[in-house]
Amino acid sequence: MLANNFIVSLFKSFGLHIFIGVGLVASVTLSPNEKPKPVVSQVQPVKSVAVDTNKLTEQVNKIKAKKAQTQAAERKRVEDLEARARRASNNRKNQETKIKDLNKKTRQSQAEKRKADAAAAKAKAKQERETKLANKAADETRKKLKQKAAAEQAAADAKKRKADAEAAEKQAEKDRIAKAKRLKEDKARKAREARLRREQELLMQQEMAEEQAARDKAHNQQVLSEVEKFTALIKQRLEQGMLVDETMRGKSCRVNIKLAFNGLVTKVKVLSGDTQVCEAAKASIYKVDKVPISKDPAVFEELKNINLTFNPEV
Repeated sequence: MLANNFIVSLFKSFGLHIFIGVGLVASVTLSPNEKPKPVVSQVQPVKSVAVDTNKLTEQVNKIKAKKAQTQAAERKRVEDLEARARRASNNRKNQETKIKDLNKKTRQSQAEKRKADAAAAKAKAKQERETKLANKAADETRKKLKQKAAAEQAAADAKKRKADAEAAEKQAEKDRIAKAKRLKEDKARKAREARLRREQELLMQQEMAEEQAARDKAHNQQVLSEVEKFTALIKQRLEQGMLVDETMRGKSCRVNIKLAFNGLVTKVKVLSGDTQVCEAAKASIYKVDKVPISKDPAVFEELKNINLTFNPEV
């Protein structure tokens, strides 16, 4: 039916194309301004119709072949379904037969099971009675054993408490003796440590005193050496401007000089000696602004109030 409709539609389409072609030819013939077309152009639509008809036949054959294949496949599918239905029916019958046989065996098994269950229940009841009697006897035995064990445990506990009390009393005595011994030992140890500390302190003080004395001695020696050095430097500096002559030969003058911390002469005092030499010494001293002085306070302490003897070399 589908193929017939397709053919009808195709013929209608071809007829429409032919009608349009005829109209175009007529319009060309009736137009006075156009030149006549060649005869060949008028027969082209006829050839086109012949070619389309062959294609249409080929297409119709293909559709018929495909429809035949579809119908064959459908018949095969129906045959397969019928074969499967027959096999299913046979299987169902075999299954029903097996079920009947199984039900029969099941009924027989159930009867045997009921009989076995009854025998088992009877044996179980007997076993329960025997177990109950055995448990009762075992309970009584356990009760007696428990009472005996409790009595023995109570006696053992009492004995242990007595022994623990005696052991605790002995341990307390040992602890008291040990504590007294430790206190005595601690007291003796502390006394020894105190004595050792005192001895060490005394020894340390003695060592420190000796060390300080050695340092003081070394420092004093250094100070004396520095005092001698700066005394010579001060005297040399003060004698540089002293004017002398033959009359001063063998004569001398001893003076006391006070110095400031920066070496400045603050005071000069004649202690003894020749008047001429003393005047020359004083004049030379006053010419000097400052004298060499040590930065060591101990050395300065020895030099700030110094006595010098001037001996003119003539």
